[in-house]
Amino acid sequence: MRIFFVAVLMLGLSGPASADPAQLMNEVISSYNQISGKSQKARLSVFESIVLKIEEILVEHPSSEQALVILSKQPIGDFNPSSIKTEFIRELTDYYNKICKVSPSYTCLAYISLENGNRLCESAETFAQLDNAFLQLRNALDVFTSQNSDESMANLVVTTARQCTSGYDLPDWNTDYYASTLVSMLLDVGLEDNARAVIQDMTSPYFKFKGVLKLKEKSGEKADEDYLARLDTYIADKIGDDGAWNSRKETFLATVELRMFAVQHSDIDLSRSYMRDAIQKYRNYGNTSICDKEYANFLFNLMLDYQETLATIPNGRNYKSYNADLISEFASRPSGVYKVCGEQFANYELAAVIHGQILFLNGSEDAKSFRNLIMQRAISAEEMYSEYFARIKMTEQDFIESYIIDGKYDGAPASIMPIFMGLVDFGNVCESSILLFQNIATTDRFEEAVEYMLNSTAIDANKKYSCGDEDLELLLN
Repeated sequence: MRIFFVAVLMLGLSGPASADPAQLMNEVISSYNQISGKSQKARLSVFESIVLKIEEILVEHPSSEQALVILSKQPIGDFNPSSIKTEFIRELTDYYNKICKVSPSYTCLAYISLENGNRLCESAETFAQLDNAFLQLRNALDVFTSQNSDESMANLVVTTARQCTSGYDLPDWNTDYYASTLVSMLLDVGLEDNARAVIQDMTSPYFKFKGVLKLKEKSGEKADEDYLARLDTYIADKIGDDGAWNSRKETFLATVELRMFAVQHSDIDLSRSYMRDAIQKYRNYGNTSICDKEYANFLFNLMLDYQETLATIPNGRNYKSYNADLISEFASRPSGVYKVCGEQFANYELAAVIHGQILFLNGSEDAKSFRNLIMQRAISAEEMYSEYFARIKMTEQDFIESYIIDGKYDGAPASIMPIFMGLVDFGNVCESSILLFQNIATTDRFEEAVEYMLNSTAIDANKKYSCGDEDLELLLN
């Protein structure tokens, strides 16, 4: 998917009137003309004041000529206000790189993430790169906030995120997706009115709904049963109506969000049926005949989020049917949306099942590690099985009881090699031979498998291995 630099996206900038935008722009230009010849520290101070004025134009005067010029990245004579932020971040990074060499700190990572995020915002050609831009900015904000850094640094990150999608012609869904990310960042720095304005400008009912939940979460108030029931009614009555955006897909997504919110921000009892409604109540998960890679990625990650949320339900909240099979079902049900895209997307259902199993058996940290792995690069189904077996520490008996039934392999084709190699590593000649000659022999992996077995240090070539009555088996054949 290509992103074209053509249009201005305002991301819901609004607020009460303040200083005249023309006056603010004049001050910006005047201050910028005074930077030359100053020390680096003095330049940084001037840049900071300029960026604050530009932010004021964008927030308080979103419809002004000056705001449109900034967001469309147009120059004013020889001066280009949209480049100020980049110059400031470059100067800031250079300054702190020098400091970090002599006095390293965790905060130094934030400046690197900020620079990387801003660079990606300006040069992204795909949604994946734009996603990475927001991830880098999110990381920078988290570090600045956790380390109690100067408030202006957190505000600079938010300013960068606010302008990140300007100039890109994005579909409505993606516009609201990035706006939703911005809402979280605005709330983190206390700009609740700005967050509300962004939510109001969204066209997707799902992202609007998600924004409402974010506001409730930020308030710190626990949701009661009546509040959650009211939102369920809203989903059915308002989001579920027919329309350009109002579809059963949106009701499905909103219901998942509400169930996760109920786990994390309420104390209500959570019945099995209430939690299962997330995937069962509205079963239109998306288009299964036309591939939408961006949505497939979004949906996959949302389902993994839902798995993780289920795993956090404490004892005593009446969700007694929690188990590995159920947690995997929740994430694998929308598999048709993944499979229509082919390539690595075809393995998303398996990845969801394995993520659920690791989460249930090993806990959230190991599940997070597996999730990071599959997000970093496309890995095959065989590699996923290898990861799974290694992480849950499959024993020899586990392999035999789970995958070899009545002397024959009983499992997915993609898991044959990892199981074979596991049995060879345990020195199990008989069961590994079953897989080798009954299953692998007819594939292009046969020579590789033979080589693996012959070179195994777990198998003693001088020992005689007996795996049954050969004469009897030949007669029975």
